[in-house]
Amino acid sequence: MSGAGPSASRAVWLRNLHRWHWISSALCLLGMLLFSATGITLNPSSQIESKPVVARQKASVPPLLRAELQRFAATHDGAKAALPAAADAWLRHAWSLDADGRLAEWSLDEVYLPLPKAGGDAWLRIGLEDGAAEYERTDRGWIPG
Repeated sequence: MSGAGPSASRAVWLRNLHRWHWISSALCLLGMLLFSATGITLNPSSQIESKPVVARQKASVPPLLRAELQRFAATHDGAKAALPAAADAWLRHAWSLDADGRLAEWSLDEVYLPLPKAGGDAWLRIGLEDGAAEYERTDRGWIPG
């Protein structure tokens, strides 16, 4: 008699599992058909308003850092490489910006650092001739249009 108990309880458990499996699958199918028919997940920009907020900042790179960047650019012309630690520290201090080891595009006259992010975009440009640094951040909100 003790052998029938666990077997019967296992059968009841499997029957319930089977029932909940097909119910949850049916609900998922209905949801998928709803999204397919309405296209609601495509985020049509005509129906979801989004006004990007653009923030621009300018600064001047200190002469010692500019000289270091010029030396670095001379060896990395046309390549992609992370900013030196001193430049990363200056960005953190000047704009609370962490380059996070991202690759910058180097040339003899400027450094360009793309900073894409979810729901927006950002970039940084440092002119090596004059030391002018520009930072622009565009935020389109949680649902980009």
